[in-house]
Amino acid sequence: MKSRAQNALEFLMTYGWGLLIILIVVVVLFYIGVLNPGGSATGNSCFFIPGFSCYQFKVGSGTGALIFDHGQATGKSIRVTGISCSANQTFATQNVSILTNSIVIPPGEHRWTVGGNSGNSVNCTDESGSNLAADEALPGGRFKGIMCIAYTELAAAETDRMVCGDITARLEPISDAELGVSPTPGPSPSPTASPSPSPSPSPSPSPSPSPSPSPTPSWPACAPGGVIQSCPCTLDYADIYTIKDGGITSTGDCITIAADSVTLNCNLKTIIGPGVSSNTAVYMNGRTGVTVSNCIIQGYDQGIRLDSSNVNTISDNTFNSVGTGIWLSSSSNNGVTGNIIPAVIWAGIKSFNGNTNTINGNTANNAPFGDKGIFIIGETGDTVSNNIACSGSGGTDIFCDTPQTGTGNTCSVTSCTGVTCTNPCAPV
Repeated sequence: MKSRAQNALEFLMTYGWGLLIILIVVVVLFYIGVLNPGGSATGNSCFFIPGFSCYQFKVGSGTGALIFDHGQATGKSIRVTGISCSANQTFATQNVSILTNSIVIPPGEHRWTVGGNSGNSVNCTDESGSNLAADEALPGGRFKGIMCIAYTELAAAETDRMVCGDITARLEPISDAELGVSPTPGPSPSPTASPSPSPSPSPSPSPSPSPSPSPTPSWPACAPGGVIQSCPCTLDYADIYTIKDGGITSTGDCITIAADSVTLNCNLKTIIGPGVSSNTAVYMNGRTGVTVSNCIIQGYDQGIRLDSSNVNTISDNTFNSVGTGIWLSSSSNNGVTGNIIPAVIWAGIKSFNGNTNTINGNTANNAPFGDKGIFIIGETGDTVSNNIACSGSGGTDIFCDTPQTGTGNTCSVTSCTGVTCTNPCAPV
């Protein structure tokens, strides 16, 4: 009995190591892609840290061209500004290609950042950092390397960040449609004389078109990738938008929000208008669920105007040289918070013929012009709290024609029953 047990143990010791080695080899072959058909039909694989994903991607044969649909679930909206793809890890981390169009991706969603409808192009490089040579990019070959994504979080102040991941891809042809480019038309055939008419041959069946990337947002032409490039610009697709580096200027009205649930976060960039005699920087009519924040608005008669728009948020914007900073007309249940509106001509904040609006924590001055800091007409249920509203000599800091509620305001003159001035304005 003892001899049999000993023989069994010797058998396991002898052959067990061999089985373990075979298992390790199989795992390695799967990792490098030799035995791995999964992940996609082409055997592609992509690994980033949690919060980032490759929704779909390809590396093209012949050129190493990359197409990349990028998903993110970080809990915050991000703006992708650059992509690199290289077999050399150091080169990938130090040579990120700046994208022609930065791409905004809301949390829990995905967008084409290279190829598709992004307007961006990036090529994967070899170990030397050069574009793949013809013999390195043969169809059916494999590319293994590092992909790095440069991005910022959409917040009041954007901070540059980067995340890198491992990719393995089977090199395969990529169509013009997938790359997001229009094919170049071939030359038209020269007409030739025909001695006699002959029966027309039956038309050959058209080749099936190459599969195009999955549909992505229909950003307006003035805001590719969710980044507003110029005025006038109508935002008619619900998404997160910002404005280009350096800001934008206009000779008339600038941004019209024509869809619900739009977020416009200017990231402290400037919208400059033609002057205070006319025009509006940001306008919406009949909208709900819109957020406008972190904009610096200068040189308009009206900075931000809402007509018949409910349950929106206007926050943390700064206004310079405007007639009226924020104007709500027949609009209800909106939040106007944290805005800075110094030295306007007519009023810092106007709210007419709506109800239950919250005006909180704003600096809404009219000094030295002597009109009104906060001006409310025909409304019920508004809350006016913790504002600095100083109109200057002869003006009314907070004016209401019906009772409202609110405390903690810095003001000296108020006609609002129920709204108190906790601190007086400094002398002008």
